[in-house]
Amino acid sequence: MEAVVETISKEIPNKKLGIWAMSMGTTIASRAYPQIKGQIDFIIGEGFVTDPDGIVDYYKEQGKDILLPESSDEFKKSVESIYCPLLILTASNDKVTTHESAIRLQEKLGTNCVIIRYEGDHLTGFQVDYDNLGFGGWFLNELEEFLRYNS
Repeated sequence: MEAVVETISKEIPNKKLGIWAMSMGTTIASRAYPQIKGQIDFIIGEGFVTDPDGIVDYYKEQGKDILLPESSDEFKKSVESIYCPLLILTASNDKVTTHESAIRLQEKLGTNCVIIRYEGDHLTGFQVDYDNLGFGGWFLNELEEFLRYNS
């Protein structure tokens, strides 16, 4: 992530640069943030990982063991250091990257963090209001609205 952001920043100067990440990709964006914070203007994440310990506990209840690659304290320091505008899309039926965990992060980050909850499952934002707005229509409208006011 760091190399990609550095390269794009050099190749396309004087343009706004953001990260769009989904689920596990949000962990990469969050961990890279302390090194790239001066180079990116916003982050958009669906199924945003905010609480690795909560995810481990959830899967343990399901009879599955997950080993984190590092201490969750290191991850939490990175994610809680995000200062650029951050949009988190949460699904009402997501049991892993929950709306409640996103709200707890928002309480720490403040007004730079915007959360939009939709009816659906993990990573189904592109299907929201499919009949009226088409595949991805609702999702793209939400992103455009966020970017209009936050970048």
